[in-house]
Amino acid sequence: MPFISIIIPVYNSEKYLNNCIESVLQQTLTEIEIILIDDGSVDNSFRICEEYSKRDKRIILIHQHNKGQSVARNIGLKLASGSYIFFLDSDDRLYQPDTLENMYKKAKKIQCDLLIGQFYCENKENHLEEYFDETKLISGREALITLLKDKKFQGVVCSNLYERKLFIHHGLLFKEGYILEDEELSPKLFYYADRVGVFKNFSYYRTKNENSTTQSETETAIFKRIRGLIMVSASLWNFFVNGDHSTEEEKQIMNRRAVIFYLMAALSSYKIKKQNYIQRTEIELINSNILKKMKIFDIKTGILYWVVKIFGKKTVIRLLRNIGRITKF
Repeated sequence: MPFISIIIPVYNSEKYLNNCIESVLQQTLTEIEIILIDDGSVDNSFRICEEYSKRDKRIILIHQHNKGQSVARNIGLKLASGSYIFFLDSDDRLYQPDTLENMYKKAKKIQCDLLIGQFYCENKENHLEEYFDETKLISGREALITLLKDKKFQGVVCSNLYERKLFIHHGLLFKEGYILEDEELSPKLFYYADRVGVFKNFSYYRTKNENSTTQSETETAIFKRIRGLIMVSASLWNFFVNGDHSTEEEKQIMNRRAVIFYLMAALSSYKIKKQNYIQRTEIELINSNILKKMKIFDIKTGILYWVVKIFGKKTVIRLLRNIGRITKF
């Protein structure tokens, strides 16, 4: 059994793909499996993956019609056989050749089921975050609330090392049909993790790819981001706030986070110009019903709640759209 399964969804990333795969093959930890899922690329990405799969038997190559990153990642999870899971985007790479070996040793030593890694981002001033005492193990729920309160929580799955049983025991998969699926799943992974540790070095090199869906400014990409933000908002609210398994502090913090994601979607909708997209965006915002369901935990959400109550959702959504246009949110 491999120690770590590295799951890499691939879509039109020929410019970055060699560096990505090479960073994995050069790892000093050799007991790994590399799962490449080509998501219907129309460039040379699949051919590059094929060449690498012929050279290294540790590579599992899957090709599918374009269904999105969340579907590709779920396929990777179902195929994975490693004790641990590491997610890597095909336009990024591992930070150092000994990254996975050091992360695996740390996770085994402290017996954690989630080890927090850290990003190094291109064109940014990078600092290693002081999350909490690396010698101290805490529960995932405690880590989640601590990081959210300190505004250090990164709702992405890349850079962290996860014990595979975390996904299996709790039936966790990515929400299919949306982008920003990390933001929806990552808090749940923390919630269910019994023991969380910190890897004090950079583990992940993030490349600035302006063509990615999360960076692109085409109307199609913007609409996908808005749908993703609304989905994340609704999912966080339903899981953390609406259930009876969360503490009052967890409910308060996640209610605020759900509302923030919703407001981000509404404020950024001014970027949509085509009438059919405007109508679809408004329908998505209205149907999610977050503004009606949110709980009043503080003054800010209380004010928003009563504004919606008095003026109605549609009026508030259009107001937020205009505020976004003025402020260039």
